[in-house]
Amino acid sequence: MKIILLIFLILVVLSACNKVDDIINPDDYKAPEIESINSSVNTANPGDTVLVWVVASNPEEGLLTYSWQKSGGKFIEPADQDTAYWIAPLQGGTYEVKASVSNEKKNKSITKTINVISAQKAIVNILNPKSGEYYVLGQTISIQAEAYHDNDLSKVELFVNDSLVEQKDFSPDNLYNFSVTTNASMIGQTSLKVIAEVFGQPDNRNSESVSVYVEGILPKKGL
Repeated sequence: MKIILLIFLILVVLSACNKVDDIINPDDYKAPEIESINSSVNTANPGDTVLVWVVASNPEEGLLTYSWQKSGGKFIEPADQDTAYWIAPLQGGTYEVKASVSNEKKNKSITKTINVISAQKAIVNILNPKSGEYYVLGQTISIQAEAYHDNDLSKVELFVNDSLVEQKDFSPDNLYNFSVTTNASMIGQTSLKVIAEVFGQPDNRNSESVSVYVEGILPKKGL
């Protein structure tokens, strides 16, 4: 009889433990729900102070806590609420501001991208061909240029003797390849110019040019 009673008590304890485990199972505890992350502006000037805020709710009981991280610039302390003030860095570029929201057991984060304007001109460098190179009529010229800006580029264009020949969209590797076949209008000295336009700044353009020489094909003797 004592053995049966002992077994019964053990089963009762195990059952109670299982119920406790069910109650505290972290998989049943819900993380904060984030609706959005916002900023007072999406494009800032270097050194600007930008208001950022996150909209979130807690599906569980209790308060939410907040923390902020950034890929550049700095926060005005304290930065532990649902709103914060971010000071844009002095160097232009694309930066990320991240809000982390936590309840008693879980957390969730969301990121906002802010563009900091750089007034500097784009860097443009024609790698190939070099100035002074010679080509013959009908030959294809391969042009490779390197172009870069902190705010990225909206487009890169190739002009031959001031006429637009080809346009490329932004390339993450900053390399732009063009080709042009020489024709009669290019005989003699020909200008190859590459122009880069900064993203979101249509008036911010920079260029580099080289001059090459195109020779006509001489007729065969006796013709």
